[in-house]
Amino acid sequence: MHKETKTTSAEKAPNSASRASNEMLKHTPVLLNEMLAQLFPKNGKVYVDATFGAGGYSRAILNSADCKVIALDRDPSVISIAQDFSREYGSRFFFNLSKFSDIKNMLNCEVSGIVFDFGLSSMQIEDGKRGFSFQHDGPLDMRMGNDGDLTAAQVANSFSKDDLRSILRLYGEERLAGRVASAIVASRPLSSTFQLAEVVRAVVPRRGTIDPATKTFQALRIFVNNELQEIHSALNGILSFASGGLNDISVVTVAFHSLEDMVVKNWLKSNSGMVKEKTRGVILPSNQEIANNHRARSARLRSLVVRAIVGQGRAPKEKNTNCNIPEGKIER
Repeated sequence: MHKETKTTSAEKAPNSASRASNEMLKHTPVLLNEMLAQLFPKNGKVYVDATFGAGGYSRAILNSADCKVIALDRDPSVISIAQDFSREYGSRFFFNLSKFSDIKNMLNCEVSGIVFDFGLSSMQIEDGKRGFSFQHDGPLDMRMGNDGDLTAAQVANSFSKDDLRSILRLYGEERLAGRVASAIVASRPLSSTFQLAEVVRAVVPRRGTIDPATKTFQALRIFVNNELQEIHSALNGILSFASGGLNDISVVTVAFHSLEDMVVKNWLKSNSGMVKEKTRGVILPSNQEIANNHRARSARLRSLVVRAIVGQGRAPKEKNTNCNIPEGKIER
């Protein structure tokens, strides 16, 4: 892998459920069949959806086998969707409001597979109040959860020109990072997504169909949410959890730009003795999927396996293989 809309009273629940259902209808999971083929859910096993979002992957896993799913997300706005899942799937589904970098602390039982869908969800992009998209006017927020105080507005309005240039170049791969940083500083204070987008468009020429503000918004979002470090920490957490386990763990990652995928590739190389590719290289969406779902165009899936036992002559740790998840329980 988020924002604050919590249901606090019974009279609000119906509206929340309706909103969740609408979001589910709008959300189209990317590379869904490919993910299932690599994860290959089996009856009686436990799987982790580390980026729950609108629940597309969780639902597909739960419907493909008589298994259990532990879902994680740092975004409080998905709680209503998770509540619907708990009512529908009962003790087969468990949700924890947390960052996926905390994954090793979330897992107290033996799991067979973990899936990550990095980046933004459709819900976050479409909600203008979240400030992620230049297609909707809203506050310059961009926080995925309620676990951080730093907003995109604070970065744009208080960071030095040199720091802004570094952020834009590193996390947005923006060629004209210096020009954009200078324009941001000269236009302060900035408070809305439309304001920022116009500042960037004034100094970055359009090439093709990609909006000139795309890379700047990507860079600020990644920086505000510490996204690349989150991915690295989550993958290392899997190694810690898998050490001395009872079975290998299948890990499926879906990335949407080269920076996310590079973290996965570097982690794979650094831990080649413990982590192997199940399929060589990336799996890309079909032309048909791209035609049906424009968001899929940049998606790339990697299928890995983490070996269960690390260390020489080390006996497997005892772990709970039942994973008795309390029915309808949602950790906050």
